[in-house]
Amino acid sequence: MEEADAVTSSVSKGVFVFKPSSKKKKRSFEAEDYFPRLHKESASCTTLRGDVYNGLRTNMEDDIGDLSSEISKKLLDDLTKFLQNCHTNTNGKDRSTARGCRTELPTAVLITGVSSPDHSSIFRALVDIFKKRVSPHVIRLTANQSSSLKTLMSAVVGQFIGQEDAMSEDEEEETEEPSSSYVNVRKIPGTMQVLRSWYQANIQTVAPAKKKKTSTPSPSQASHSLVILFEDVGSFVPRVLQDFVHITSQYLPSLPFSFVFGFPTSVAAVHQVIPRSVSSLLRIEKFQTQPALVSLSQIIEMLLLTPNYPFKLGPKVYHLLSDLFLYHSFSVKAFVKGIQVSLMEHFYCQPLSFLCCSSEESPSYVTSLTHTQLELCRSLKSFRRYVESLPPQEQRALLLDDKHAKGVLNDLLEIIYEYHKNFFPVLKCLHHLTSRLPHAPLGRKLRELYGMTLEKHIVEQEGYNQAVGLWRLYAREELMSHLDACIETLSEEEGQLEEISKKLTLYRQQLEALANTGHLPAPKDTSETEEDSTNDQSHLQPRTGKVTLHSLQEQLLVEAKKKKELTKYEVLRHEVVAFLHRVFEKILVAPQSLTLHEIFYFDDVSKIRQYLQAAPRVAVQTALTNPYVYLQNDACKVDPGTVTDALPDICIVYKLHLEYGRLINLYDWLQAFVTVVTGGEEEKKKTKGKKAEAKDEKEVDPQLHARFIRAVSELQFLGFIKPTKQKTDHVQRLTWGGC
Repeated sequence: MEEADAVTSSVSKGVFVFKPSSKKKKRSFEAEDYFPRLHKESASCTTLRGDVYNGLRTNMEDDIGDLSSEISKKLLDDLTKFLQNCHTNTNGKDRSTARGCRTELPTAVLITGVSSPDHSSIFRALVDIFKKRVSPHVIRLTANQSSSLKTLMSAVVGQFIGQEDAMSEDEEEETEEPSSSYVNVRKIPGTMQVLRSWYQANIQTVAPAKKKKTSTPSPSQASHSLVILFEDVGSFVPRVLQDFVHITSQYLPSLPFSFVFGFPTSVAAVHQVIPRSVSSLLRIEKFQTQPALVSLSQIIEMLLLTPNYPFKLGPKVYHLLSDLFLYHSFSVKAFVKGIQVSLMEHFYCQPLSFLCCSSEESPSYVTSLTHTQLELCRSLKSFRRYVESLPPQEQRALLLDDKHAKGVLNDLLEIIYEYHKNFFPVLKCLHHLTSRLPHAPLGRKLRELYGMTLEKHIVEQEGYNQAVGLWRLYAREELMSHLDACIETLSEEEGQLEEISKKLTLYRQQLEALANTGHLPAPKDTSETEEDSTNDQSHLQPRTGKVTLHSLQEQLLVEAKKKKELTKYEVLRHEVVAFLHRVFEKILVAPQSLTLHEIFYFDDVSKIRQYLQAAPRVAVQTALTNPYVYLQNDACKVDPGTVTDALPDICIVYKLHLEYGRLINLYDWLQAFVTVVTGGEEEKKKTKGKKAEAKDEKEVDPQLHARFIRAVSELQFLGFIKPTKQKTDHVQRLTWGGC
C-alpha cells in the first residue's frame, strides 16, 4: 500500500499495520560509538582501543568457558552414568522390579556450594546436558513452585507434557475424555494418572519401535526415565516435598523417576528437610562440585597470574574483588564479572590502553603514536619519576624529541613484558617454599601471596623475613623437595629463568651427592679427635681444684662466643637460601615501581566499588531529593531544600514529609501537596457563602487526591513510612534526615 493511501476509516476502533515502503537498514555500531574520544584522539585510535578490548575480552571468555568445561567434566560424567544406570541392574534388567528396591527412588544429591548466584546457571546447564546424554524428559523445579502440593504437581505434569503449567482441578472444564493416544494439555488436571497415561501412550509405545531399528541405541534412546532436578531443596516447603516423594514412590514401577537434589552445604541437610521415614524411600548417592575457593584460585591463575593477558588488576581493586568473594557473594561468576568490569573501565577511561596488548603488536602501536599521545605518556606519574632519575641531557631528549621518546617507550614496554614473563613463575617458586611453613607468614594460598606482592616489594614484607629464617632450618629432604618443585616450575622457561633453573639443579645435585656421602663433616683421625676432646675437657676444667659459680659462668661465656663449626649441609643450605633471596629481591618487585605501569594495571577502586557495591538507600534518597541526577531534566534542576511543582509527585511528597516529626497527619500532608502542585492559584472565592467555603475547604480535586495517594503508597513501599494504630489519620515516619 502506498503512503498516500495509508488512511483507513472505520466505525469501530482497531489497530492497522502499514509496512514502510523501504526497509530501514540496521545501523552497525562501531567501537567509537561506545568508547569516547579522550583528549581529542582520532577515530582510528578509538577504534584501536575497542579492537584491543574486544580481543582481550573474547580470549578471556573462551578460556573461562574451557576451564568451566574441564572442571565439570568428571562431575557430569559421574552424574550421567548414575542417571543412565539407576533403573537397571548390572545384568541389564529393570531394577524397579527387583526385590527390596521396588519403592526406592534413585536420587543424586548434588552439593553445589554456598554461592547462590551460581545455582541457577548450574541447573540450567544440567538440564541441557541431561537431555542430550540421559533422557529427553528432564525438568527443573524451583522453591517458588512448592507453595502447595497442587502447584508442585501442576508444574511437574505440565513441564513433562509440554506445557509450562498444567491446569489445576478447580480450573478444569468439563470436556470429553481424551483418547489413549492423545492428551489435550490445555484441559488436564495435574495428577499422576494423567502423567502415567501420557507416558504409556507417547513413550512406552515408541521405545520398542526404536529398539528394533537400531541394535545399539544412542544415549538419548538408552533411557526414557523422567528426571526431575530440584534446585536448592532447602528452600522447598518440607511438607509439600515429603508428600511428593510419597506419591512418586507409589508410581515408580510404571513411571521411572530419577531425582537430582541440589544442596548448598552437605548431605546431612537432607534430613532437615526430609525425615527418616521419607528418606528411606530414596536411594541416595552423593555428588559434589568443586569448591568455590579452588575455582577462584584457578580463575586467578588463568587470568591474572599469566603473561598471556597484559591487563592486570592493581592492589586496591584486587583486594576489593577478593573481599567481595570471600565475605559477601562467594560466587566465582561475580568475581569474573568484576574482572570484566575492570577491563571495560580501564579501556573506557585510559586513552593509552591500546598499548595494553601483546608484545608482538606493541612496537607497531608505539610507532603510530601521535604527539598528543606522547604528551599523555609524558604526563604519567611513573614516566615523570623515570625522567627525573635521568641526567639533564637525557631529560631534554625525552621531553622534546618524539622519535627518541618512541624508542625509549619501546624499551620500557619491553621491560614490563619481560617482568610479567619472569614474575609469575618465580612467584610460584616462592609459594612452594612458604605455603607449608608454620603460621604461614606469607599465606597458604597463591592468591594471598600475589596480593602481598602487588602492594610492595616482597623482601620488605615482615612475613618474608620470618620465612627466610625458617628456610635456614629446613631438613635435607624438605629442601630437596622444595627445589624439585621450583625446578619443575622453571623447567620450560627461557632466558633468565633458565639460568636460575640450572643453578637450582646444580644445588639439587650437590645435596643429593652430600646425602650419599653423609651430611656430617669429614671424619678426623682418631688421634686428633681424642686430642681435641682432651683439650676441650682440659679447657673446661678450672685451673684450681675448686669450682666456683663465677668461674664456671666465665668459662661458659667464652665457649658461647666461639663460632660453631658448620657442617657441609648447613653451608650448602645457607648458599641456597642466599641465592633464592637474591632471585626474589631482583624479580619480585612491586608493579608500582615499573615505568608506564598505568597502561597495564587498573586500580581505580572507587569506580569498581560504585558498580559492584551499590548503596540502594543512598541512591533512592538522592533520586528523591535531587531527581535531576537521574532524569537529566532542566525543570528538575532545583536546590535540594526547595520544593516546586516541576518535580515528580513522589519527590514533592518526600520533601514535604521531611518537615514533619515522627507522626505525619495525612490531611495536612495532602493540603501541603495540593498547595505545592497548584502553586496557590486556587484560592477560595470570597463571593461564596460560609457553607460553600467550608465545603470547598474539605473537597480536593480527585485527580490531585489520587496522585497524592499513589505517591504516599510508593513511599510506603520504599520503607519511608508505615501506618500506625496510634492515630487513624496519621502515618509513622521510619527514617530521619535527608540524603
